[in-house]
Amino acid sequence: MERTCTMPAGRWLFFPVANYVWINTEPEETEEIARQAANEYMDSVMSDPDLSIAVSVDGQEVLRRADSPLFTVEIPEHNVFDSPTFDLPAGSYDGVADGLWATVPPLSKGKHRVHFELSAPKEGFTQNITYHLTVK
Repeated sequence: MERTCTMPAGRWLFFPVANYVWINTEPEETEEIARQAANEYMDSVMSDPDLSIAVSVDGQEVLRRADSPLFTVEIPEHNVFDSPTFDLPAGSYDGVADGLWATVPPLSKGKHRVHFELSAPKEGFTQNITYHLTVK
């Protein structure tokens, strides 16, 4: 996938390359359970024997793995989790995320190329994305 975007100068970029979010939906689920689930998934992605990953901005590698703090998500009525096999009622739920993130300091004015790709076949995870940015 390729995209072309314009952004103002002086802005940092922070975006996920691969990310897993766990939302506690049962009363007995805790932050520890959520964190373990998110960490185990990302550990599995990272340990895929066929893992291939590249993240660059203008050819420079930028990538880090990060856990989120515990956060609260508001789930509305008729949400994406409503299905014949699972129904998540509207309400507030706690969750965490773990993932690979790119942190990019403000870019100079002009044209830049942000490229990220990751393939972890064991987990069925593949993406290859390029942003052509113009910083004004």
